Parts: sequence; C-alpha cells; structure tokens
Amino acid sequence: MGEVREKSSPAVVVKKISRLPTEKLRMAFLDWFQSLQGSRPHSLQKQGAEQRRADSQPHATFTLKRGDSVTADFFRSQGTVHTLCHVEQNDEVHLRLRVISELGKVSMIGLKVGTAGQFEANNRIFPFQVVRVALPMIDVTVFPAQARPVKRQFLRVPISGPVRLRPRGSTSPWMTGKSFDLSAGGCGFAFSSPHLPPLGTQYDLEITVDLSLQETEQLTVTAEVRWVKRAAGEVHVGAEVQNPAQRRALAAVVTRLQQAMSRRPGDYLLT
Repeated sequence: MGEVREKSSPAVVVKKISRLPTEKLRMAFLDWFQSLQGSRPHSLQKQGAEQRRADSQPHATFTLKRGDSVTADFFRSQGTVHTLCHVEQNDEVHLRLRVISELGKVSMIGLKVGTAGQFEANNRIFPFQVVRVALPMIDVTVFPAQARPVKRQFLRVPISGPVRLRPRGSTSPWMTGKSFDLSAGGCGFAFSSPHLPPLGTQYDLEITVDLSLQETEQLTVTAEVRWVKRAAGEVHVGAEVQNPAQRRALAAVVTRLQQAMSRRPGDYLLT
C-alpha cells in the first residue's frame, strides 16, 4: 500500500508484508484492552493534583469481592507478565487470584513465592508479593500503605524491533534504534546519542513490528517525548502519539499483538 499523506496532520503508513487468516477474538484481554481505549491522557496539571490528593490519604483501600476481575502484573526476572484474574478469596490484605489469561514474552510457569507484582483497583495501583503458587491459583499479600494513583493510560505490550527516527519534519539522515514496547497511545524506544532529548521533542518514527513469524507491519508516526533516561549506554525514550489516525493504527496493531501473545491457563501444564 502506498503512502497516504494528509496536509493537516502527519501521515500514517501501514505496509502489510503478508497476511494471516483472521482469528476469532475470544481472549478476555481484548475486552480489557477495548475498555482501556476509552481513556484519554490527563494533563500534567491534573495528574499533579490527583497525586497531591492521593498522597494526603494515609492508607488506600480496595473494594474487591469474590468473582471480581482484576488486572495484575507479575514482575519476573525474564520480563513482566500481564494477567487478567478473578478474585477467589479476599481476606483483608490477602487475596487468592485465579489466572484467566496472561500476556507477555514469558509465561506464569515456574512463578516463585516472593515474586513482586501489582494490581489496579479503584484508580489505584496496589503492590503485592506472592506467598503461594498452585496455578492457576495464586495467593498474594497486598501492601495498601504503598498504593499509588494509576498513571498508565494504556497497556504497554513488550516488543523488540528496529526503529528509524529523526526530528519531526527534518530531511536529515535517519538515526537507527530499537523499540521495547508499544501501546495504543505511543511507544518506547532506545537509540545511541551523547545527548538526552528535551521533553516535548517530536520525532518522526518508522517502527517495524513482528506480529508473527509470517507477518510484519511497519508504522510511520510522529511522537512527542514524554520521559527520557539513560540506561545501558543508550537513551531510552517514552513517546506519545497524539494524531488520532495514528493512534487508531497503533491500537489496531496492539490488539493483534495481544491476540498473538495471550495465553490461557489451559495452554500449559498446571502444577
């Protein structure tokens, strides 16, 4: 497909290299993702006000009961596993969760007692620690005093692929880098540079996304730097895409990535 250029907004380019048969959207993660799509980024001023109100609360509480659904992240050494769980038991700061579906480069197989994680409830993020594993059941101890406001607007899907970038509207040679996550709102990428780009810097990006061994897509977007840091000798950047058409293209690709990476407990041997 050729490039489509808009006079009033940055161009969106999606080059389809191959196509697989469409699969039925049956995973619970998709419903979760669609609900996340309805959210909108908050201004920094509003986030600051919410942070101050949250910090004034000595202890945050969560109102979860048996049968409720909760999104939980488990921080494994090989990478984060995003899960959708049902609450089987709630005893104050102790929860028993049943894993319904999971998303990530690594599986929940081999999850260890002591693993840290977090779940979202009541617009707060609650950290926890795993105290018992009997997949698909997991018992955790929650730390309400360490809860913090939810700032993440979209689920970030881990990816790894080449990125080309240059300042918005520039005709200078492309710089090369690599992506490390993608969401319906933007992306994270890394590249080599002696200088950190200022917040608010806008880049034209060409992102290559491997949906499977047989299918690859390329996205062209303009993104604004929202955070930046230096790590492992590289510059790591989190960038937000604001153009509506480009956000829709990102959302479509992220949905397909979730399909490819989602697993149910029945997909692996339970212990």
